[in-house]
Amino acid sequence: MWGGPLLPSASRTSAVYLFRLSLPILPPQSPLAPDATMRVFPLVPLLTAAAAAVAAVPTAAEKTKGVSEALFARFVHFLTISQACYAGDACNLRGLPRVASILNTTTDIHGWVLRDDATREIVVAFRGTSSDVNSRANANYTLGDVETLPQCAGCKAHGGYYVNWVSVFEQVKGLVKDAAAKWPTYGIVVTGHRYVVPGTRVRSQSR
Repeated sequence: MWGGPLLPSASRTSAVYLFRLSLPILPPQSPLAPDATMRVFPLVPLLTAAAAAVAAVPTAAEKTKGVSEALFARFVHFLTISQACYAGDACNLRGLPRVASILNTTTDIHGWVLRDDATREIVVAFRGTSSDVNSRANANYTLGDVETLPQCAGCKAHGGYYVNWVSVFEQVKGLVKDAAAKWPTYGIVVTGHRYVVPGTRVRSQSR
C-alpha cells in the first residue's frame, strides 16, 4: 500500500518529489528486507507516462477530418455548374464555353458539354430533377442491368436513373468523343445532380 506524504528528494535544487513506499518492518538480515532503493518510487516517470497517454488521445478536431480547401473549392465549382443547368441553354457560364447541349424531351434530361481552358478539362454536366417526368423516374427503384458498360458484368443500377441515362447515352458518347478528339490533352469530368458525384474525373489530362 502507498503511504506517507510526498517527500523532497535529497537534492534541494531539483523539483523531483518521491513517494515513500511503506513496507513491513523486517530484520535487516532478512532476505526479504528491502534496501534503501526499494523504499521510493520515482514520481516524474509516472507523471511523464500519464501525460504521454493523455496526449495520445485525439481531440475532437483531430477526429473530424475534412477535405482540403482546394478540393472543397473544386466541389463548389462543379456544383455551381450543375445548378446552372436548371436555367437551360439561356444560361452562359463565364469562362466555360458550351461545346454542345444534351437533351431528350421524352425523359426530360438536359445537360451540357463545356470546355474549361483554365483547368484544361471537358466538363459534362447534367441537370437534376425539374419536372413530374423526372420525379416519376426517381420513384422507379427497380434495379436494372447496366448494359451500357460491358466491362461491369452483373452490375445493377437504379432503374429510373438508368432509363434516363440510356435515353441520352449514345448522344453523350458521341459528343464527348468529338470533344475529346478536338482537345486530346484535356481531362474529362462529369458532374450533375442525381446522376453523378459532382466533379467525377473520367479521363486525366495529358501534356
